[in-house]
Amino acid sequence: MATSPENALNTASVRVALHGEIDMVTAESVVSAVEDALVPGVPITVDLADVRFLDGRGVTALVMAQASAAALGSALQLVDAQPIVRRVLEISGLHPA
Repeated sequence: MATSPENALNTASVRVALHGEIDMVTAESVVSAVEDALVPGVPITVDLADVRFLDGRGVTALVMAQASAAALGSALQLVDAQPIVRRVLEISGLHPA
């Protein structure tokens, strides 16, 4: 899993693009990538367009990232998930845009 924080850091929002698989091997780096991109009070968008697999540990990583964002007063939005990833998110109670 490679992350490319496309944080065109402006005051309007931050975007982080994730790629590959989010599982027990890569989950920690996902949390780190999102946390590194957080700016207090600035919304963050996590682009899942290139994520092809998401397991339970990956879901946990996204929940942890969401909690980190909330702690800084930032909203985290998951976008562009592939159908299989979207389904896992929906079953887990995370609702991608």
